[in-house]
Amino acid sequence: MSERKSNRQRRTEIRERRLKRAEAARSALSQPDVRWSDCENPPAGAVRADRELLARHNNTYGLLPEFYLDRAFTCRDCGEEQVWTARQQKWWYEQALGHIDSRAVRCRACRRARREANPGGQLLREQCERLRALATRPPDEAARRAIDEALESRWWGVRIVAIETLGCWGDRTSVARLRDLASGVERPRRSSWAFQAQVAAAKALAACLPDTEAGWMLGTGLGKHPGGGHLLAALRARPQAFWERALETEWRRADPERLIRLVWAVRWYAGGETLYSAWRPKLCDHPDGRVAAAVRLAWGTGP
Repeated sequence: MSERKSNRQRRTEIRERRLKRAEAARSALSQPDVRWSDCENPPAGAVRADRELLARHNNTYGLLPEFYLDRAFTCRDCGEEQVWTARQQKWWYEQALGHIDSRAVRCRACRRARREANPGGQLLREQCERLRALATRPPDEAARRAIDEALESRWWGVRIVAIETLGCWGDRTSVARLRDLASGVERPRRSSWAFQAQVAAAKALAACLPDTEAGWMLGTGLGKHPGGGHLLAALRARPQAFWERALETEWRRADPERLIRLVWAVRWYAGGETLYSAWRPKLCDHPDGRVAAAVRLAWGTGP
């Protein structure tokens, strides 16, 4: 007769199996070209990611995953080795809408202990989760009231999640609210809420504004807006003619700082080798030497 195992023993065995699976997945990924597109047998425990959903809620320069794999990690509090399973990751990234660069750092027991020790923090997390849940469905009157209340919260993190939710909705009313938040105070202090609000609103607008707003995004991005980089990055799919017109306009404006930002935007987002060849002599002859320096730095060319 086999000995009956306790719940603790079962949990230990499950954790050990997960650790082995995570190690096997890491080993498989160390081989070249292990991707869904060319791998008929993905690593054990792999769960396919919804890249379209991830793209709507993440603004990152990195590649979005094709699938999730078990991840081994050491708990920050108790020091035990744990496994963040592929299914747990899918829930975190695609249902809780956690940022794709976030990682598990504490085991379940330590997370529970932290929540019990800090009930106020748990309430804030639950409020943010409710706001993120609102982002997954069309807004109604109750949802808009919840966002209005969240934008008045004393906690900046709650306000930022509310702004992100407006960007996920992306309807006319939400966009108008985001435009108000993005305009805000001119050149706010970096440590102020006005600065954080403008960055968050610009990031949200970059993900939901239609192509008809490309001119506004470019003009705002080339200015000294705190979130201008997000707006310029959203223009990466614009055709070369768009960037050609932008160069012509900014050249006539005679504002060296805006022109320098445009040089970098063309380099990063326009794939502008052709534009560079056509505009290099003119830009390098600009009266402000900083423009020529920016051209050389952006394309890594000589004088």
